Parts: sequence; structure tokens; C-alpha cells
Amino acid sequence: MERDTNFLEISELKKSFGSGETRQEILRGVNFSVRKGEFCVLLGPSGGVLAILFVILGYALVTAIDFHRIKRIPMDEALIACAVDLCGRPYFNFDLKFPEERCGEMEMSMIREFFYALSYSSMMNLHLKQLDGINSHHIAEAAFKAFAKALDMASSFDDRLEDV
Repeated sequence: MERDTNFLEISELKKSFGSGETRQEILRGVNFSVRKGEFCVLLGPSGGVLAILFVILGYALVTAIDFHRIKRIPMDEALIACAVDLCGRPYFNFDLKFPEERCGEMEMSMIREFFYALSYSSMMNLHLKQLDGINSHHIAEAAFKAFAKALDMASSFDDRLEDV
């Protein structure tokens, strides 16, 4: 039997502004729930009530996530796309632009050389493409983390394939 648990459940939500005779109730008896994996869309005029519901959903999301166990990629200004295919045919495409020549003691050109050598020696297709970023350190960090995620995906078994 499958357990029916809600990711977020709100019942009898009330919200008011002001006090005494000027008190205005803007929400009364709002009920809704969202199950894990469902999408929730809130529509309405901008301002008060909708903004409050967005804050509630944001708070629910933050409190539901175990930040010590999530998979992370850098989300500063740098955004790198990476694709890996462990196909036995080496190919390398590197489209990263480092504004500075060095990051500490490291020459940024060595990052390209590292990925080039790795892709050809391991017979993989490797594509690294910079979508955004202005800080050489963040671009490099994003590239290595994107590569790690792509390699993890490329080396994972596909449960849909059997007897191949």
C-alpha cells in the first residue's frame, strides 16, 4: 500500500493587516496541499495575497530540503554546460573564456589542457560550454563540478536497458 503524504499542506490559512477597527482580513480559510512530485501554480493579481502565498511556498521549500545532503553545483554567476559520452571515440570541445590568465598560482590555460588530455586518454567525447560567468575562479569551479555531474550520469547504468 502506498502512503499518501503531502509535501506541503496548508489548512485554514488566515492573514490580516492592521489592528482594531482598521484590521482587514485578506485571507480566510485557505486550504491546499501539494504532494511530492506535483507542480503547483498560483495565479492571481500581483500584490498582497499572492505574494503571501509565494512566501509561504518558499518557506515550505526551504524547510523541507536537507541542505547537508543535496547535490550541488555552483550557482554564483558562472553557468557551465557539460556533456560526456563514454563511447570509445575521443572528441573534445572546450568553450570557456577565462577573464584572468591566472587564478592564484594556476594558469587558467591548464584547465583546457587537463580536460583535453583526460578526454583523449579515456576515449570520451567531452563538451564544455560556458553559458555565463565573469569570474575565472567561479568558471573553473563550475566546469569541474559540471564535468563531475556529467561523468556520473554517463557512467551510471540505465535500468531500462537489459541484456545488452
